[in-house]
Amino acid sequence: MSGSLVDRLTDTAAASVWRRLPWSAAVAVFTVAATASVPPERTVTPIDALGWALLVVPALALAYLPSLPMVVATMSAAAPVAFYGCGYQSIFAATSAVVVTFFAVLQGRGRHAIAVTAVLVLGILTVGIARGADADAAVEGPLWILAWMLAAAAGGEALRRRGQLLAAERRRADDAARLGAERERLRIARELHDSLTHSISVINVQAGVAAHLAEAEPDRVPTALAAIRDASADAMRELRSTVEVLRHITPDGDPADEPGPSLAQLPRLIETATAAGLMFHVKHRPEDTPTDLPLDIDRAAYRVVQEALSNAARHAPGADVRLSVELGHDTLALTIHNGPPKSTPHTRGGGLGLIGMRERVNIVGGELTARPNGEGFLVRALLPLHHKENRR
Repeated sequence: MSGSLVDRLTDTAAASVWRRLPWSAAVAVFTVAATASVPPERTVTPIDALGWALLVVPALALAYLPSLPMVVATMSAAAPVAFYGCGYQSIFAATSAVVVTFFAVLQGRGRHAIAVTAVLVLGILTVGIARGADADAAVEGPLWILAWMLAAAAGGEALRRRGQLLAAERRRADDAARLGAERERLRIARELHDSLTHSISVINVQAGVAAHLAEAEPDRVPTALAAIRDASADAMRELRSTVEVLRHITPDGDPADEPGPSLAQLPRLIETATAAGLMFHVKHRPEDTPTDLPLDIDRAAYRVVQEALSNAARHAPGADVRLSVELGHDTLALTIHNGPPKSTPHTRGGGLGLIGMRERVNIVGGELTARPNGEGFLVRALLPLHHKENRR
């Protein structure tokens, strides 16, 4: 509620003169009505047209407070002093000055508020002494007005700080939204890259094989074409799965919790890579595949193996590959090592595969090693088995 109040007061201060005029008129009506409703006790001079003007004009001038702050502040402080100097009496004569003080502090113009308060209090005290009032009577009125001014300043300062807190919260929310959008953009980019690159690499390799065999060994072309067909089907299935996930994520859901690739699909992945010409030495049996992994770890592990095999197929066609999946007490270790290529690679480096692989491992708090090893290449990932609440 305080947030909406701050917004309304700020909007009022920033509005046009005609939109602020009803508020200033309301202050004028309040000042006149409150003054008229209190019976005079020691009236020296009855309030006449001049007295009413000294009450009304500063209130109406409040409509120009944002555009002419110094003029309105001076008027709101001088008019009550003149009012009391003419012998009129009303505790509500300083209403406009109280409003000016409140808005001055609310908008961070504390010096204006101090100046208005000092001129008003000292002016009224001087008028009281000049008119021969005793010390108690001369001080009583200024003290009441000082209390009003301090209360207005305290209220303005409280709302100003509340407004600053709300503005900071909005900025943090905007920054969080932008950061979330950036992370989601990178996540989608990684998903699309990882889901398609492997299958497209197989298609690329087998297309080259088919072109070569068309002249040398035409009877082996159907095998290469079948591999291309299977790889393209895998690519379509991966892409369809990714699009379905993006379509059906709930507004409050975490995309990392959505169904996705898993180490349970490792045999199919090895089969596809074998069709691309890689020769496997697997230190892992399908029945030993971990099935109780956290979703994010399971997905990251699959993508690491997939990207490592895609890189091997592109940069080391026909190479021997050693794949190891070892489940420890609190760590899942993946090792993929390919030997030297047995034919000329059709692709040069410079892709985003290793970058995406490292991002995935870092997100789950793991460690990745990816470096040349002899004439081949080594990828080793250590993934921590945390996030127990996300187990399947």
